[in-house]
Amino acid sequence: MGYFLSGLILLLSSLPLAASTLTDGSEQLVVVLSPSQAASDGTLRRFERAGKGPWQPVGEPVPVLLGKGGMAWGRGLHPAQPGEQKREGDEKTPAGLFRLGMVLGDAPEPLPGTRSDYVRKTDRTAWIGHSDLPDGAKYNHLYVLPEGATPPPWWEKEVMKPDTPAHFWMVLIEHNYPDSVPDAGSAIFFHIQRSPVRRSAGCTVMPKEAIEELILWLDPKKKPLVAELPLPEYQAKHEAWGLPPLR
Repeated sequence: MGYFLSGLILLLSSLPLAASTLTDGSEQLVVVLSPSQAASDGTLRRFERAGKGPWQPVGEPVPVLLGKGGMAWGRGLHPAQPGEQKREGDEKTPAGLFRLGMVLGDAPEPLPGTRSDYVRKTDRTAWIGHSDLPDGAKYNHLYVLPEGATPPPWWEKEVMKPDTPAHFWMVLIEHNYPDSVPDAGSAIFFHIQRSPVRRSAGCTVMPKEAIEELILWLDPKKKPLVAELPLPEYQAKHEAWGLPPLR
């Protein structure tokens, strides 16, 4: 018996360990694919899994629109990549693998069933897109103007104006966040499209019913991620990054 156990231990210790991937620990994944780096349209798909099991598709693919300039590499969970990098004002959607964060909206309360943290946008909330602002405003972070405080001179440039239909619901894509490098790109969200053909300044946009379905599906306990990539990059990286194969 002792020989058997020692032999079994030796056998198990010689088996290759499952390789770790960038998606370890996540059980929800959004995949946004575009035909090429220059393309400004794409398709969004959702996946779930149990533990480290295989990714299973959820729901139907959704057509989305991207930044007018296509994609450039963002700052997220993936290692640094060669090629064009996302910059403030370039109107490009960040490519890479990112966490999904808070939900923001105009409604007093989140959609019933929302599990993500919810922030109601008002005329006292801003998302900071300039790196040289005083008053404790941190680049690529939410800023809430204290009650009774006078808006600073830069406020109109940064305030998240309520009652903008395209921004009624928003989901934060954690590009360059929370460790934000100045001028590496800010305010990257999923949000509602302005029209079926109007591209964004870098966000990923879709019909209202699609983002509402996405919001209700997201579960922070499952550590949701989003992979946004041109198709050739996805085909080259999906296995190493732990992403589902294309079918």
